[in-house]
Amino acid sequence: IRAAVQLTKPAEAARQYLLQYMKTKIYLEKVQNGVYTPEQQTLLAYYAEKARKSLNKLQSLEIKQTLTQVRDAARAEASIASFVTALAHITAATTHSRLEDETGSNAARAAANKVSVKPTACALDRAGVEDSNEAPDSISDKEFANVNLASDGDATVTGGGTACTLTAQKASNRLLNAGAGDQTITGEPHYAGGLFFLDTTGLKNRNANKQGDLPAEAKVLQKALIAAHAAKGSTEQFIFKKPSQLKTDQDFKRLWRNIVLNQLPAKATDETAVEDAIAKAFGGDEAMEATYNANLKTTMVVNLKGDEPKEVQLQTLVNFDDLERVLTHYQALNADTLKSKIKEFQDTLNKQDSKAAADTCNKITNKNECDNKPYCSYNATEQETTKKCQFNETKASKSRVPVTQVQTAAAETTTDKRKDKKKDECKSPDCKWES
Repeated sequence: IRAAVQLTKPAEAARQYLLQYMKTKIYLEKVQNGVYTPEQQTLLAYYAEKARKSLNKLQSLEIKQTLTQVRDAARAEASIASFVTALAHITAATTHSRLEDETGSNAARAAANKVSVKPTACALDRAGVEDSNEAPDSISDKEFANVNLASDGDATVTGGGTACTLTAQKASNRLLNAGAGDQTITGEPHYAGGLFFLDTTGLKNRNANKQGDLPAEAKVLQKALIAAHAAKGSTEQFIFKKPSQLKTDQDFKRLWRNIVLNQLPAKATDETAVEDAIAKAFGGDEAMEATYNANLKTTMVVNLKGDEPKEVQLQTLVNFDDLERVLTHYQALNADTLKSKIKEFQDTLNKQDSKAAADTCNKITNKNECDNKPYCSYNATEQETTKKCQFNETKASKSRVPVTQVQTAAAETTTDKRKDKKKDECKSPDCKWES
């Protein structure tokens, strides 16, 4: 029971944390266009880490250990059940039976009850493996403790003469026909995985409370007892935590320091300040409950599984492939929106830059100087003398001169070239020295 829960609990916790991660991400992609605050990044990282830690409980070594515990317990259960079931069939009249009637008082089990084995651990007709953190009867954190199995004690009672081969003392046991001479059994036959053994005085049960003292012949029983102690169960589960709870969560505090405070690695200082900041995060307990729990259930998202309805509630998506498709859908929409805004912004800049580039060319009055510029062309037919030199976007593109470079370069005019030059530096054609 506790071994089974070591598999089911972590698996379900990991699934729930991953669902919460995916749904939170979808919600933020839709309502915030995929722009996350540092607080929200921390929350997503927290859900991902909790899922990872739960999945770590299902790694190969842990699974092998748990399956070994299940195997060892099942072997003992099957051994005991098959032995008891066989004894239930060894019955003749109402006065002869291998099993005592459940009413006790040394009453023989009637032949009609040969298949009516009490539905405890001896029964094999349970529908499936149960998973629970509740310890089986007589199992504690330290050892198996049962007053009826506290010593190597007699396992039989008789109301008359003992005539059963399985339980009779060795000297009169018929398994080797001891009555014919020297065929007395010298060993100790064990039954039910080692729970019972044939002693000189008859059938006895082993002291199951001292598993470390059990002989090799009781190895099946010993391993089952060890497995029962080793299987501690699991408390793994998904918990939606609010800021008042997250502020004391060591994993969340470490991630907060990493992401919000940019501490790599996380420090252990200002603990009170960090906890106070987390307590106020996400708008407080009520706001976080509404936004990141209630809203995740009722938010409408695109339906990618059919034409109708157009949208479905986010809480109805429980398969990871469906969630992934919806998440990718909103991420693609946000990416297209961002591209459109960038293009719009770039177009605006280009218009501004083109005007600035045109102004730069207009300042040039010399035809040769104008045509020598990789982004200007001289138009002799232009009526306005101040605009004969014009910006040529095609020429600039072929010359691989970006518009922004034209703007920042701000081509030198003839006047700029003559300015502040000395007599020996003033040379034709752009400069002529005049006294």
